[in-house]
Amino acid sequence: MAILKTSWTNINLGHRFMGCANIRSEGEWQQCGFFASVDPPICARVTVIIPGLLRKLQARNEKVASLQKRLRFMVAVVVLLIFLIFFWLMWSLDCDLTPHKACI
Repeated sequence: MAILKTSWTNINLGHRFMGCANIRSEGEWQQCGFFASVDPPICARVTVIIPGLLRKLQARNEKVASLQKRLRFMVAVVVLLIFLIFFWLMWSLDCDLTPHKACI
């Protein structure tokens, strides 16, 4: 049985082909050797441009992930500060209204 696959090598990047479904038997892959190209051949310039674009995209995705992580941390810090200020205000208001030993 053949399945549609996409090549991610630098030479045939994004090129679709039909290939063996790689039936796994006893821990090893067995292939029948079937291969048929689906897309027409691509020009040499595309094989140079696409890998560069994919590297840039990967770098941007890593930067976005890093910024999202930093944003989550900063939001957590701000929320913590808001809670601390809120409880400090509640404590100081409580001390102003009903003075007791802990407030003195």
